[in-house]
Amino acid sequence: MKKKPNKTYGFLRSVANRALERVKPFSLINILFYVVILALVGMSVVFFIVFLNSTEGEGYTRFLILLTVSVTLLTLIYNIRRHISEDYYKEAKEHLKKAFETLEPKGEEKIPKNDRFLWLTCARFLKTSERFSKRIIMSSHKDMYIEDRQYWRVKFMEIIRDFPSEYYAEDPEHLIMHSSGVRSPIAESSLYVIYGFVRWDDKYIDPLNNYRFTDKEIMDMSIHGPSRGLGDLLSEHRKLKKQG
Repeated sequence: MKKKPNKTYGFLRSVANRALERVKPFSLINILFYVVILALVGMSVVFFIVFLNSTEGEGYTRFLILLTVSVTLLTLIYNIRRHISEDYYKEAKEHLKKAFETLEPKGEEKIPKNDRFLWLTCARFLKTSERFSKRIIMSSHKDMYIEDRQYWRVKFMEIIRDFPSEYYAEDPEHLIMHSSGVRSPIAESSLYVIYGFVRWDDKYIDPLNNYRFTDKEIMDMSIHGPSRGLGDLLSEHRKLKKQG
């Protein structure tokens, strides 16, 4: 008979996993940063206890110097940590731009070239951007990268369309083997990466999710403007939703 999973163990494991996610990536500077924070907190507690129980001023001075040095070290490590995170963020962002520019139609072209090498290069840039993004440390840089990624996803959607099968390969058999006399088919691996990037990310939190007109706002719009036509349209839309 199988034992039921321990709820306490599951909770602790969940907390531990979240803590590990915050520490990632496991770079030396990132781990050192958290170690110094814990040491600084510990020293602050000790200093407070010593301050309450000791009457010797010299002890205060020494401990205060140690505390000051620790704060200075923490500031230095924080700045180094931020610079490392910023470098990874910039590179991740730049590779998204490079990926788009690789496939972007040039001149009078209306669609991307069906060139195997270009599609592979674009896919590699996207995966490189993803790899760099996993090394971003600061949460502010992570948030900015998420929005940058969403921006370039929309840009890709403007050029990646429902192309006919001949666009990808002149013949399905060419995906298996082809001679030098035919156009090289676009590699499936590049298609998987690029079309996967274009698809909507369910984990993305849309900032427009909670913005809708209230019934009162629609009524005021229909009566006073500035767009009575929009007000009438939305009013009819609300009626249809209630009927449905």
